[in-house]
Amino acid sequence: MLKETTVNLEGGRVDTVHFYLLDILRGFAALAVVIWHYQCFFFQGVPAALPENFDRSLQPFYALLSLFYNEGSRAVQLFFVLSGFIFFSQYLTKIRARQVDGITFLLLRLTRLYPLYFVTLVAVAVGQWTALWANGAYFVYPCNSILRFIPSLLLISEWLPQKYVCSVAFNGPGWSLSVEAFLYLAFFLFARFVVPRRRLPGFIVTLGLMGVGIGFDAWDGYHLMGEPMICFFAGGAVYFIWDHLKDYKRLVGISLALGLGLAAAVVSVIFGVRTAVLGSLAYPSVVLLLAILQTRDQGRKFRLIGDITYSVYLLHFPIQLYVMLILSLVGLHLDFYSPFAWLGFFTLLIVISVLSYEYFERPAQRYLRRALIGKRRQMEDRAANPTMPRPANVI
Repeated sequence: MLKETTVNLEGGRVDTVHFYLLDILRGFAALAVVIWHYQCFFFQGVPAALPENFDRSLQPFYALLSLFYNEGSRAVQLFFVLSGFIFFSQYLTKIRARQVDGITFLLLRLTRLYPLYFVTLVAVAVGQWTALWANGAYFVYPCNSILRFIPSLLLISEWLPQKYVCSVAFNGPGWSLSVEAFLYLAFFLFARFVVPRRRLPGFIVTLGLMGVGIGFDAWDGYHLMGEPMICFFAGGAVYFIWDHLKDYKRLVGISLALGLGLAAAVVSVIFGVRTAVLGSLAYPSVVLLLAILQTRDQGRKFRLIGDITYSVYLLHFPIQLYVMLILSLVGLHLDFYSPFAWLGFFTLLIVISVLSYEYFERPAQRYLRRALIGKRRQMEDRAANPTMPRPANVI
């Protein structure tokens, strides 16, 4: 769930906000990516590729979902903007005030993201190697060697310049988790050592980092310093605006968000839809608008959308892989242009995602945080207070 509990940079009061509306937005972003990837069902041949006669417009419900079918991959940039906003709002002042150290920050993120990431990575590796044995080709993503598996396992597969490494491998959507890991590191260093204590200088520095990202993107340089940096720090800039406007001038904030959206539309018409336009204007305007409109419980009844978004995002490709693998092994053919196939896939995905969140992700997160963070805090408290009683089960 997207949540913020913090003290603003000017030392104001403590606020707690549950960003249910941003949860819903994140859910739509995940849906866009999944619909974009529906085309994976049509890959064929060695190496696997879309057939020449593939007609995107014949996919189910195209009239309603054409935007997602054609542009759904761009929703990943929205994830980065959302991450920037949430991390600035939830961690910026805590890290700056040394209330959260680097190890705790790392453990908080890994205990949330890594269990499902690890399971899906291994599942896809097994599925891809089985597909190679059964069909003579990998499914969709061709780079599935053990040498590629190791950096994927360590969440650093996207850290090298892309001209020197193979394309997206294993669980394709997982590439963005490697990027997120890089952004988390950059954010912690920024929050700990760079960001000024006062709001306006912090906002200016954040805009400067956005500018660095725009420069890298235009230069086509190191990709982690391009698109991801633009989007993440654009989300951070939105946080500074929201933090300044959230207690007053609500109309001004809404007008500003709409103005940013209009500017994005105008620039897109003139120069075309580009990463810098989406990441620095269009998506931030939507995030700002929804954050300003958020009240205490608005959108709460849709919280499940936010809860399972991560599951939907990471599980959809493994499900596609195993559906196609099973069909090939038993010699069956399924018409994926059929609306019933589409509905069946999405129903299966949602059901598995709900089960994954409730019975795997949440329990794993609680267990790991108790085991790792809880014990660490006990050790720190005991070091600070040597007379503190030891637990009865410690010998």
